[in-house]
Amino acid sequence: MVDGEAAISRHLTRELIDRLRRVRADNAGLRPVRSALSAREWEVLDLLCAGLATREIAAELQLSRETVRSHVEHILCKLHVTSREAAVARARRLRAEGRLPAP
Repeated sequence: MVDGEAAISRHLTRELIDRLRRVRADNAGLRPVRSALSAREWEVLDLLCAGLATREIAAELQLSRETVRSHVEHILCKLHVTSREAAVARARRLRAEGRLPAP
C-alpha cells in the first residue's frame, strides 16, 4: 500500500497493457458496454461469428435448439438485419468501429 492505495508493480502493469493490446488487436469477444443485445444474445452471436451451427451453439451453451433459434431471431431483430451472415458482419463492424447497436 502506498498512500492508502494498492501499488502495482511495473512488471504487472506491463503485462496488463500487453494483454489489452492483444485483445484489442483481434476484437474477438469484445462487446459494447451499452447494447441492445443481452449477455446471452452476445454469447450466441459470438458463436455465430465463430461459424457454429444452431446445434453446435445449443450444445456449447447447453440450450435447446429452439432456444438458440429464438435468440438468433432476437439478435436479427435488434441488429436490424435479415440473416445470420448479416448479423455476423454487423457484429464485426460494431466491434471494429466501437459503435453500439441502436436500441
